[in-house]
Amino acid sequence: MSIIFTAVLANALFALTEILHGDSYGLTTLGELSPEYTDQIAGIIVGPITLPVGTFVSGFSGMSFILASIIILVAPFSLSLLFEHSPYIKLAGVLSTLILVVVLRFTASDAARGGLLLAIGIIFAYIIVMWLRDNRTIDHRTLVIILTMAILCTGIVLFPSTMSGTPGEQSIQQGPETPEEQHTQKDTTESNSPVDESEVSVPLFDLSNLGPRLQQYTIGVSLFTEQPIFGIGGGNFAEISQEYNLHEQKPIHNVYISLLAETGIIGFILYTGFLVTVLRRGVQGMTAAADTIPLQLVILAGVIGYLGFMFWDHLLFNSIVGSFTFYAVCATLVSRKQDNNNLRLSRESRTGSQSP
Repeated sequence: MSIIFTAVLANALFALTEILHGDSYGLTTLGELSPEYTDQIAGIIVGPITLPVGTFVSGFSGMSFILASIIILVAPFSLSLLFEHSPYIKLAGVLSTLILVVVLRFTASDAARGGLLLAIGIIFAYIIVMWLRDNRTIDHRTLVIILTMAILCTGIVLFPSTMSGTPGEQSIQQGPETPEEQHTQKDTTESNSPVDESEVSVPLFDLSNLGPRLQQYTIGVSLFTEQPIFGIGGGNFAEISQEYNLHEQKPIHNVYISLLAETGIIGFILYTGFLVTVLRRGVQGMTAAADTIPLQLVILAGVIGYLGFMFWDHLLFNSIVGSFTFYAVCATLVSRKQDNNNLRLSRESRTGSQSP
C-alpha cells in the first residue's frame, strides 16, 4: 500500500502543475487514451482566480477519470498516517490527503466525487462509533484531527464549479422509421414523462451526461432480459450500441449493469462473488487484530468508494492503470489475515515460545 500510495501521490503532484498550467503538457496518452479526452470542461473560481477543471488533469495515468479512480483507493489510506505518533508523519498525512482530494476535485468526475464521499463517510461513521464506545485505541487528539480532515475533505469535494447545477440532457431515444411511428412515440413520451428530464438538476453536481447514461442502463437491462444466462458477450455492448441510436460506441458506464448485459447472471454472480469475498476478508481483518483496525479500515473504505464510483463508470474493465491498482489494493485486504499470522509466529520465534 505504501508503494501504491507513493505512486498515486506522485501523479497527483504532477497533476497539480497541470492545473496551474491549464494543459496536460501532451504527456497524458501513454497508449491508453487519445488527446480528445484531455479537455477543459469547467472552472473553479477561487477569489479573483479561475482554475480550469477537466480531463487533462491526469498526471501520467492517461485521463483524469483514471487518476480520480486511483485517488479514491489511496486517499483514505493517507488518513492512516494520522494515527502515527510522530507529528511529522501526521503532517505528511494531512498534506498528502489535501493534495489528493484537491486534485480529484479538478478531474471533473462527479462520479469520483461521489465515490470519495462514500469512502470518507465510512471512515467518519466508524470513528464516531468507536468514540461512542469509548475505544481507547483512538486518542482524543487523533479523533479531532480525523474528524476535522473528514469535514474539510468533504467541503473540498463539494466545492462548486462553473458547471455545477447543470441539468441532465434529454435521453436520445431510438428513432422510428415512419412519421406515424414518430407521432405515436411522441404521444407516448408526453403521456409517460410528466417531468422533463432536462429539468432535473443537483446544485453541486453536473448532470449534463445523465440522460445518455440512463439510456445505456435501460438498454443494458433490456439486453440482460433477452440473454439472461450468458449475456451478449464481454465487451460487445460498445459494438452494438449504435443499433440503439447511441451516438458513440462506448461501454456501459456502470460495471454492474455491464456484467449483467454482457456476461449474464452467471458472470455477474461469479464476479460479484469475488468482490464480496474481498470485502468479507477485509471486515474479518478489522476484527482479527485491534492494532491494525485503522489501516484495515481505510483500505476497505477506499475499495468500497471505488466500487461506488464504478456504479457510474466502466474503468475497472478497460483501464490497465485503474484495474491493476484496484486488484493490488484488494490483495492487501485478502492477505491481511495471513500477514497477522506471520507476524504472530515471528514474535513467538523471537521470544522462544511454542505455537499451540
